[in-house]
Amino acid sequence: MTQASDTHPILYELPHELRGIRVCLRPYAVGDGVVVQEAIEESLDHLRPWMAWTDSRRTVHECETYVRQALARWLTQEDVTVGMWDCSTNRYVGGIWLYPLDWRVPALGIGYWVRASAQGQGYVTEAVTLLCKLAFITFTAQRVSIQCEAANTRSANIPRRLGFVHEATLRNHSRNTVGELTDTLVFALTRDDYYRLQWSQT
Repeated sequence: MTQASDTHPILYELPHELRGIRVCLRPYAVGDGVVVQEAIEESLDHLRPWMAWTDSRRTVHECETYVRQALARWLTQEDVTVGMWDCSTNRYVGGIWLYPLDWRVPALGIGYWVRASAQGQGYVTEAVTLLCKLAFITFTAQRVSIQCEAANTRSANIPRRLGFVHEATLRNHSRNTVGELTDTLVFALTRDDYYRLQWSQT
């Protein structure tokens, strides 16, 4: 496995896909805009309170533009933005991304969303475990963090369930999609934390 320096993250060797028991993560492909648009349209009421980008990805054209840009960033390894697909049905269930905060550490962050009809079925929890493995093993990360609005309990339950440490509540840290001040929760795993977790060995 090629190890990248802080100035050449493009040299990491990424797998074509990450496969768990129920969810498969793979980079977006040309044409995936159709299923992404369908999932977003189904989930507008679910996504709008938390995701500022929702109304900029309403059409197939807008979603196709997004997936091609994500594919380009995958190829240059600016970030790892991938789709979540049900392993048994190949149904698109949402998106997840691993992005650099500081390559010198390396410190990485994870963000995610899931379509309304796929909530509560374990897809995101499994997807986060797969990206943590990529982060800590392939990217040799020293830290992986997840941030979310304090009011977004579904999102916050993911890192809590997996054993991430709740490091901080940043008060009046940002504004939500309707302009109201919100607190931000910060969860993180260090490299030592990760290797102490039982799920890290699977």
